[in-house]
Parts: sequence; structure tokens; C-alpha cells
Amino acid sequence: MTTGTLDESASSTPDHAAGAPRIGSVAEWPRISVVTPSYNQGAYIGETIRSVLEQDYPHVEYIITDGGSTDETVEVIRQYEDRIHYWVSEPDRGQTHAIAKGWQQATGDIICWLNSDDWYYPGALATVARTFVENPGLRWLNGGVLNGYDADSIHHEHVPSNSSLAECLGRRKYGFHQPGMFWTPQLLEQAGPLDESLHFCFDHDLWCRALAAGIKPLRVPQPFTFFRLHRESKTCSQRIEFLREDWVIFRRYQDQLPPTERRQAREWLRTYEAGYLVDVIYGQLAGKGRLSALACLLKRLSLIRLSPDRRAVLGALARILGSGRCPSWWKSQL
Repeated sequence: MTTGTLDESASSTPDHAAGAPRIGSVAEWPRISVVTPSYNQGAYIGETIRSVLEQDYPHVEYIITDGGSTDETVEVIRQYEDRIHYWVSEPDRGQTHAIAKGWQQATGDIICWLNSDDWYYPGALATVARTFVENPGLRWLNGGVLNGYDADSIHHEHVPSNSSLAECLGRRKYGFHQPGMFWTPQLLEQAGPLDESLHFCFDHDLWCRALAAGIKPLRVPQPFTFFRLHRESKTCSQRIEFLREDWVIFRRYQDQLPPTERRQAREWLRTYEAGYLVDVIYGQLAGKGRLSALACLLKRLSLIRLSPDRRAVLGALARILGSGRCPSWWKSQL
């Protein structure tokens, strides 16, 4: 096991730039605990670390929980360890466990996690802090996120919106995106910790639990975070697993909905699954996975009638059986 800690020293008050909270003294600024779970992301983690350490905000507590990486990750972390409050590199039980370990070390008034291939935009944490200060009693902030392959290639701008429990379970007009989320320890006390049995949708499970507990986020459209898309990420490489866990979570909380809303949420989720399926299939064809695309579609042919555009599903089947190539016009919606 490799660990590192930092003794906190006094910080000077930054200039009151646009977006910074106006508070009387440094001691009154809320502490923000940022946890970065990591495993073999040495190619990206340096940019992630710098985006946290270079925030113009005095009370950032940065924690890194690495799962025993075998690439250059630890060497990169060591370059910054005198500015990191706590870090560890040791085998863990997966991403959810790594985040939970980091939260055990956190002492912040506001907490979050930032994956080791994403980054914060300058001034993000100052704006987050100001928002919490200006809204006493706020437990959950839902901010904007830009998805892309690199800083110059923005694929999609996620504009946050608030969803009901039914809409959240059904992935209907889904307004939540983990990199833009910040909350207080009180939310976790009320909603409960992350579920380690989930490996893909544990954040979605937390949002559903919070909504079921009557906690609603405050929406801030400003983009706080860049969410990196790349082939090695779970979002891109194991996408079909997200669908499986979506249904696990739906079954957990469906009984908290009135019967009419429950039926509507189920219909929304199946419609979402149909559209998502086409996206996954074209992604597999783009990666020359013709047989895996065919197997994926055959398992879910019943979704054709639920698709918002049945022709899209039938077109995907035709391409698998015909050319086996991804259409040139396709761009992933994920």
C-alpha cells in the first residue's frame, strides 16, 4: 500500500473575482472535499489533478484513492503529493469502494467526486461554494457538464434539469450528470451511501434515493466539468451493462411510485432502452464487432415496437446482416 498525506496550512483569501463568494474571512469559506477514484488512468490523471489544485479557491481538500494502478498513475500522483491532502494506492473492490474510501477521509462541508479522466473548469469550485453559501440549507447542486474527446472537441453540452423520481427511473429527459454534482454530507446521511453491488449506475441509484427521500437539487446551468469520452472508459466500452443496472434500480424504487406513474416510468425506460440499444449496436459496428452487435440485438428484438423510431432498430439489423458497417452519419448520443 502506498499512501500520502498533507498537513493543511493557512490559505490566503483570493481576490473576489467574478463568481467567488463574498465571505468575511477564509475560515468562513466552506470546505470542498474532492475525491478522485483512479485505476490505470495515468494518461489522463495529471490533467485531472491540476484542474483541482489550480482552482482559485482556498478551501479545497483533495483526496485520491487509487486501486493499485500498474501504469504510471502513482508516479504522476507523486509529482503533486505535497498539495494533496490524502492519497492511497492499493487494491480495492472497484470504483464505488474507492469513492467510499475517499469519503471516509473527507471533512468538507461540500463533497463530490471527480473521475481520473475528467477535469474542472477554472473557477468552478468558487461558484459551487458561492451557490451553497447563498442558499442556506441547500444539500444538492446539479451543474452543467461538457462531454467531449478533448478540450477542442466538444461532443455534447449537458444542461442540467430537475427530474421527478418517475422521470429519473425512466431516464426521461434525464437532467443529471455525475461530474456536475455537488452535495453536503447531510444528503448522504439521509439518502445513504453508494451501493457497492453496482458497478456502472451507482450514481443513478444515489439520485433516485435522494429524490425518493424528498431531496431535490438546485440547478446551475454553468458548465463546471469536462467529461472525457474515450474507448477505455466504462461509458464507452461497457455500455450495455448500464442498461442491466438501470432495470435493477427501477425494480428497487418502483413501489414508491403510484401505479400510473410506475407504468409510465416503465414505458419510458423501455423506450430509452430501445434507443440506447441502437446507439450501442452502431458503436459495436464502428469497432468492427458485427457478431456481438447481432447477438445484442437478437436478445432485445422485442424492443423494436417500443423504439421512438422503429426504422432505426430495423435499419441497425439490416446493416448488421448487410454491410456490417456503421453508417457514416452516426454520432453516439452518449
